[in-house]
Amino acid sequence: MELSGSGNKDNYQIGLTNDGIAKHNRLMQLQYEFDVEKERLGFIWLKLDITNAFNTLLRKRIIEFIDTKFHLGGSISQIKAMFQNYLKRSYSTNSDIDFGGPDLTVPMQTGTQQGCKTSSYLFDCVVFQYLKSTKIRNGSAESNIFDKYKEAIIKALHDDTIIHTPIAYATDLFKDMVVLLKELGLEINESKTAILHYEGEDMEYIKKVAETIGLQADSNCKFDGITTAGLTFGGYPVGSDEYIQRFLIAKSKKFSERIDTIIKNSKCKDAGVLISITRKCIASSWSYLTRVIASRHWLITNAESGKSIGDTIDDDIMRPILTALNINKYRKDGFSPDELLELKIRMGLKV
Repeated sequence: MELSGSGNKDNYQIGLTNDGIAKHNRLMQLQYEFDVEKERLGFIWLKLDITNAFNTLLRKRIIEFIDTKFHLGGSISQIKAMFQNYLKRSYSTNSDIDFGGPDLTVPMQTGTQQGCKTSSYLFDCVVFQYLKSTKIRNGSAESNIFDKYKEAIIKALHDDTIIHTPIAYATDLFKDMVVLLKELGLEINESKTAILHYEGEDMEYIKKVAETIGLQADSNCKFDGITTAGLTFGGYPVGSDEYIQRFLIAKSKKFSERIDTIIKNSKCKDAGVLISITRKCIASSWSYLTRVIASRHWLITNAESGKSIGDTIDDDIMRPILTALNINKYRKDGFSPDELLELKIRMGLKV
């Protein structure tokens, strides 16, 4: 499902990679750490969110994509043609909602099919191909947005976009992106727009960028969406060690609350049942988190507890489970690292 190439020369990635968004986040975090280490001023990060994205994408753009840029890969042309016809029927005017006759229909001009497993992938494909194929003014010539802003890194997943760009043309890039998205029927949600910059940047220029992208200043001329800490992309953090630490602790507390709810609502104290329920509820998101976040972040000491983030999370997540389990070797006050590891592996929660 990777829509762009994976070579180092690519400055964009739209949609999911083979491992979800882990590749997005790892590369962005490495870029952030490189900038900080080398004290590379003159670059900022823009976070953009599209308002009601899946419901507002113009269906005529979807049809255009299906007609002219439809590529699934593989060699089974008959199946590809059948799937192409299915998509075209789904997004043609024949898919209007019918309330009982031709005079009682609501034209479906926008939106992907809700509940359709291909909808999010199709959304990314349509947006990506339009951005790649549409020419915009580039000096005396024309090019697509990726070629015009080669020094920028553009990462997007559905309605969530993050851009690493030189400050010098951040406003131009943003304006071009607004125009292109509008042609797709999409609008940027200014209330969720944010800027991540590095210490030492020219704040007057940062504020000019903030005004251009729609951030609002308070009575003291401070912008709520400007930060030096970090941003999230696809629900996962990119930024300073402190920002990632706060994210992990907050996430572990949410997992802990979820586990407490499971235990309180479970009449069964059988270890296997509790482990199975908990694995279903948090293992998928937890195991993905351990792949996205670099291992060194789990070893950072938490100022509040004096323990590493990993140990703090063990206490938040594991001890409520251990207390509830009816297994003597796990109910004792102290348990060995091997015993803890055994249980974490059984639950799919290995850090």
